[in-house]
Amino acid sequence: MKERALVLESFAAGFYVNITRSLAPIFMAAMGLTIKEILLINLYSYFFAFLFSAFLYKFRKFLLINPKKYLLAFHFAERVFWCSLPIAYSFDLLFLAYPLAVISSIPTSAFITLEIHAIEDREEKKKVLYYRSALSALSNMLGAMTTVFLLFVFEGTEKYLVLYSLAFLSGIFSSILVLTFESKQVKIFEPSEEVRVRYANVLLFVLLLNSSSAIIGATWAPYVMKRLNAPDYLAASLGTMQTLASIISPIFWAKRSYRDYRLAIATLSVFPILIFSLNVPELHVALAFSYAFLLSAANILSSFLFAEISEARDRLAFLSTIVAALSQLLGMSVAYSADKVEEIFIFSSLLLIAALLLTFFTIPETAIDPERARIYSRAVYTTTIQGYSFSIYVTKEVSLLALRLIALVFIIAVLTFLYRFAYYLAG
Repeated sequence: MKERALVLESFAAGFYVNITRSLAPIFMAAMGLTIKEILLINLYSYFFAFLFSAFLYKFRKFLLINPKKYLLAFHFAERVFWCSLPIAYSFDLLFLAYPLAVISSIPTSAFITLEIHAIEDREEKKKVLYYRSALSALSNMLGAMTTVFLLFVFEGTEKYLVLYSLAFLSGIFSSILVLTFESKQVKIFEPSEEVRVRYANVLLFVLLLNSSSAIIGATWAPYVMKRLNAPDYLAASLGTMQTLASIISPIFWAKRSYRDYRLAIATLSVFPILIFSLNVPELHVALAFSYAFLLSAANILSSFLFAEISEARDRLAFLSTIVAALSQLLGMSVAYSADKVEEIFIFSSLLLIAALLLTFFTIPETAIDPERARIYSRAVYTTTIQGYSFSIYVTKEVSLLALRLIALVFIIAVLTFLYRFAYYLAG
């Protein structure tokens, strides 16, 4: 029963996710927000999402006692917040509703991943993963086609309300399916240092890869609308073509060598430059298909690398949410700091090149020299952990200093008040 519910949940959720996520930047651009404003709202939204995901990781032992309860709460809240964006905009509350939507969606994937890995039968687990992937891709395509069709047919802002309403109905149905899950307490796994080194470098690779795709996802559609004067339905077609490519591409990339994956990432790093080089909006539709086709290779590579360290799944499930939020935060920060739109895409390209270098030198499975890669990967791990520890130490000390200063100012203010009050009474 649970396995069937997991598969159906993916089908219902895919339609909802495709509409809400792909439509958000288009909706903002159509409502008059500039690319900088769209980046800004994403920037501070994912800043709070990152803090929230770190909080969840810190207290994951408590959350894993009864994961179904928290999955259901976040699952439902996410759908309410994402589908309320048109209403929130009409009340000038978009800059509040969007961060809440982003924050509420962070834990959902972690809990869903835990539910899948709780299936003890390995063959049954593989079937669930396969059918979830296939049906999610199908419903994603249905969502993308629905978006383009309704944007083309309808006029005015009501078309966005219709789309988000359809997404909400599909999303709520997926939440109802979560009620049928049979969850158990998840055991905590303490990985060895070797496993820590491996997943730290894989997570760093995913961070760079997703930061680049976050930039593209937030700016490409608004770019063709604002700079190239393309209609919203053509901008939405970019997402449709990317969805189509994500359905077809796994068949091509499934049994390729690691060398082919490196080549795909190298080619992918050129695409952000091509985006601002092409001035014909229609050509961007074809470019979107090619981009997503190559990006699928990078995502499949990361899935294979995670599969090698699946014994740390309780940590990885929550660490992945931190990396997902941090990648968006990094991508939006880099893009927002750019002075020109062209620089945004150049930064995206540089992030892909950095991810490519990691596959060459620090990840043994994909490296040119696996033995040297183990040495480099440990060096990168040690450097990042030391940097992280130093950052935490500095943050902690600065916070304590700030609290002490606030307390000191408060005490001085109270003493000054008491002194003046006593002086008044004495007078």
